[in-house]
Amino acid sequence: MPGLRSLRRLHALRACAPVLCRSRTTPTVQAAATLQAYGKPHGLLELDGLVVSLTEQTRASSAGDLQRAEAMLTAQAHTLDAIFNHLAQYAVTSNSARILDCYLKLGLRAQAQCRATWEALAALKRPPTLGYVQQANIAHGHQQVNNHRPGSGCAWCGESDVAKLGGPS
Repeated sequence: MPGLRSLRRLHALRACAPVLCRSRTTPTVQAAATLQAYGKPHGLLELDGLVVSLTEQTRASSAGDLQRAEAMLTAQAHTLDAIFNHLAQYAVTSNSARILDCYLKLGLRAQAQCRATWEALAALKRPPTLGYVQQANIAHGHQQVNNHRPGSGCAWCGESDVAKLGGPS
């Protein structure tokens, strides 16, 4: 009964559709598909292997191991620097001002991306510290705020109130 088989297959596909949709929309599967598409000139890349590798890497970065991210950013910065230098050298040898302008603009974009990549790496290695705000004073009219106790010294320079007034040290 060919009709019964096709009906069972259709039912099985409908049951699997939500799982397939969920798995296809995960970031690792999408990235793996993109890597596979861009990797075609270098030979066939297996989608399953890419998904496994990307899953391992995302788990490592989620656990705080950022060695792969640091290596990737460093390699990208050097690549962007090479692109900048190549375009700048090519621009100098051009005969046309239009071509010179075009290659220099592209080169300077690569240089800006290189700088941004190094900044991202620096922020990854040494995250910026957050400032601590002790008190926010919002007033509509006259207001005086003393944020430290008298005699405890200046909050910024550490001098005592008495010393600032010229009294005994």
